[in-house]
Amino acid sequence: MNKDRQVLSIGVLGCGPIAQFAHFESCIKARNMRLYALCDQAPDLAVRMDYDEGFHIYGEHGSVVGKTYLPWFLKSSDVECFSTRDGQYHRPLGADAHFYRLQLEGFADAVLHGAPQMGADVEDGTQAMRAMAAIARSVASGDWVRLETVTGGV
Repeated sequence: MNKDRQVLSIGVLGCGPIAQFAHFESCIKARNMRLYALCDQAPDLAVRMDYDEGFHIYGEHGSVVGKTYLPWFLKSSDVECFSTRDGQYHRPLGADAHFYRLQLEGFADAVLHGAPQMGADVEDGTQAMRAMAAIARSVASGDWVRLETVTGGV
């Protein structure tokens, strides 16, 4: 892996004013760092945050950072794009469709009322697994891998 692309996980001991106004912001702005852990002995400095999953994409003309929160919180995802063309951050507006709830309701309707299945089915799941296997083989070999030729597990 290229050293410039490695992400360094940072832990901060002590969450006082210097950490809050300098260290935290530096970790958030840095492209190759993520704030991984916080620790402080003072109980009044407890940090409460939302858990999120997401992605970071860095390219020649900017970057995109996306955060998706746990689905049962029904909280919209956050996306932030930086463009080198205008030197600005952009936050596109878009509402999530509460996919987790829709999947559960669709599954329940199919089982309880014989309704046609909506959303992903077994074939979609098989194709998703095939795509993951293709990605794993492509990473291992460094070559392009065609989805229709992939067999076996991840």
